[in-house]
Amino acid sequence: MTDLINKVKEMINRDITSVQVLVNKYRDVLELTKIEEDIPYLAFLINICIEHLNTNHNNLPKDWKGWATIAVRNLFLDKKLKNIEDIAKTIDEFVVFWKSDYEKYCDDIIAATDYDKERGFVFKFELQKNR
Repeated sequence: MTDLINKVKEMINRDITSVQVLVNKYRDVLELTKIEEDIPYLAFLINICIEHLNTNHNNLPKDWKGWATIAVRNLFLDKKLKNIEDIAKTIDEFVVFWKSDYEKYCDDIIAATDYDKERGFVFKFELQKNR
């Protein structure tokens, strides 16, 4: 994800205020980020995810928009995304995967809570992408 990293570094050097606006905007979801240096990159990534989801998948339930963003975040942190374009591509793949596989997944598992069930499904998607 060299292009995202370079773009954010350039923004930090050229226009730190824009980066800080994104960090502030997503402060609540970024507060648990373990590596502080990741925060500006994750803020930029989250912003791209939200823009893509609202533009291209606006009818997707909010919870699943959140799960799609979490999947992209995790794949970014695992260094599985190669460029900025992979963000939208991964979201689109996740939505297709959700539409085609979620019901079957639910039929095949037992989960204590909806969170456990949904997190397991996202993990299954991430495993598929990590191969």
